[in-house]
Amino acid sequence: MTGARNLNDADWQQPPTDAVTFCEEGTVGWEDSDATNFYELGTAANDGYMLVRVQLFKGKSPHTAIKPGVGQGHRLLCRVGSVAGLQEIPPLGSVVVVLIPGGDIEAPGKPVIAMTVRKNPTTQIDPKRIVWDVGQRHLLLRGLSVAMQDNPTSGTSIGCSVGIPFTGGVRGFYVTNEQGSGFSAVGKTAGAWAADSGTAKSLLNLTSTEADLLCNDGGVAGFQVTAGDTWATGANFYAYTVQAWIGATAVVAKPCAVTAAGPANVVSATVFIGA
Repeated sequence: MTGARNLNDADWQQPPTDAVTFCEEGTVGWEDSDATNFYELGTAANDGYMLVRVQLFKGKSPHTAIKPGVGQGHRLLCRVGSVAGLQEIPPLGSVVVVLIPGGDIEAPGKPVIAMTVRKNPTTQIDPKRIVWDVGQRHLLLRGLSVAMQDNPTSGTSIGCSVGIPFTGGVRGFYVTNEQGSGFSAVGKTAGAWAADSGTAKSLLNLTSTEADLLCNDGGVAGFQVTAGDTWATGANFYAYTVQAWIGATAVVAKPCAVTAAGPANVVSATVFIGA
């Protein structure tokens, strides 16, 4: 089992005052390690715990030339500590702080990497700004849902979430701002809406077979496109174009007549209809 070994008489007879946890610094990787072999991912064979090679600063042979910033002492196989589920493989060569329960450096996985010690990650760091910079590496956040939200001094927060909302609902991607405007992608549908003080005023809804656009600000107007039909709804309909062709067989020989309110016996020179 990872982090365990067979007990002997010395373990049973050891006084409690000697059962201390040591804390040491070292660097990730042994002196002969490279980018392919300084860690082992957790598998069924090692209880699922990732093991990382660490070499301490303490324990260096006095006959070995010093390499500044490189651990040249005791060689350990360490598990990696986790804070709230955060998991990473510490970069090769990085400085780490290792906790060693009981001072046992021999049992694979008994020592635990508690943290890495790094230089300032970016010039953007500031007493009023916390920076989480993983450098040139990919960052994966995973959970039943993942949400981000600002914390304004007044008013409503702006946020987004991925997954099943904490308050319940359908799994998807959601973004909203302080006025209630936002967009979402849920299953085979996607939508966007603009709101005023929490009341939606316009809406765009998309599915795999239909697109709908609705505006409701003093009057309702909308536009709908399906696989075979197009619908427009509103008090008035305006189409500004050089020419308009209505129907699949529209031809110049069949112009639209001017409305009854216009001149008698006059036809349009720009709008044509089919049979």
